[in-house]
Amino acid sequence: MSRQPPKSSTRDMVHTVVKAGLSAIPYAGGPAAELFQLAIIPPLQKRQREWMEDIAERMEKLEAKEGISMEDLRDNPVFIDAVLTAGQAAVRTSNNEKREALRNAVVNSVLKNAPPPELQQLYLSILDTLSPWHLRLLLLFRDPVGWFKRAGKPFPNVSMGSLRALVTQAFPGTREVEVQDVWRDLHARGLVNTQELGLTMTGSGLMSGRTTSLGTHIVDFTINDLDDA
Repeated sequence: MSRQPPKSSTRDMVHTVVKAGLSAIPYAGGPAAELFQLAIIPPLQKRQREWMEDIAERMEKLEAKEGISMEDLRDNPVFIDAVLTAGQAAVRTSNNEKREALRNAVVNSVLKNAPPPELQQLYLSILDTLSPWHLRLLLLFRDPVGWFKRAGKPFPNVSMGSLRALVTQAFPGTREVEVQDVWRDLHARGLVNTQELGLTMTGSGLMSGRTTSLGTHIVDFTINDLDDA
């Protein structure tokens, strides 16, 4: 069956909201404005266009699978807030993993089990400051066993080991110093509950989640399974 393009009402609504958010991005006048028009605007517009198309497509899936009316979303301030906040963060990054997390957050903002609006904005503001490595480690240590299962990899069968070993198994070729720095930053932010990746623990300890309540909520808010439903 051929895929139908997103409905014009969905596309128009998303485009209008995203454009409104991007219009708030300031830039200087004079020569700086000319340089901005030549060097920055084209890639910015490309990111904007890709973001709008992705959100429109996901809203179509949401309407079909969750029965959420696009007419209702048009007047839903929580949804509009999520699109505006996530959209501005999305055009500031070229990383697909981070843009995926932001897109998921928009979808999850209107589900029945969505967090309260004020917490959604908190999660989005934190997400805006996280790097792809922050997101990878949070996702891995939200549920280590589940992560390896979804990745199609066997969970390390050891009686003792370190969290660093899990990272190496999950992401071969990682640079230990950089990952350790990211992990410490996650701990300082209160997103994981263990300070050092090199801490040795039992096999059952390695299987346990290491995200705090806040870290867990951020991960859950930026993951959805619309494509798998």
